[in-house]
Amino acid sequence: MTERAARYLSAPEAARYLAVSTRTFYDHVRKGVPAVRIGASVRFDVADLDEWAAKRKEAPAPREPVPTFTETRRPVRTALAHLKKLREQGKAK
Repeated sequence: MTERAARYLSAPEAARYLAVSTRTFYDHVRKGVPAVRIGASVRFDVADLDEWAAKRKEAPAPREPVPTFTETRRPVRTALAHLKKLREQGKAK
């Protein structure tokens, strides 16, 4: 296979190239993966696939800080203090 011919992949080859299942790849094709029709066959240019994938690259979600033990206990202490106050007022059992 020449270097020029290696630029164009079939759908199963393109799916392997992008490390997704063929079914997932076809779902993406329906949503707009750039394709090249060559006669009756459809091929996918490696450069187009790289560009398409780069546009969909997501930044990692920011990590929320892990609450400290005291921070996780605070709502419980607040609820218990409120319950104690209600009991003292005779409004709770």
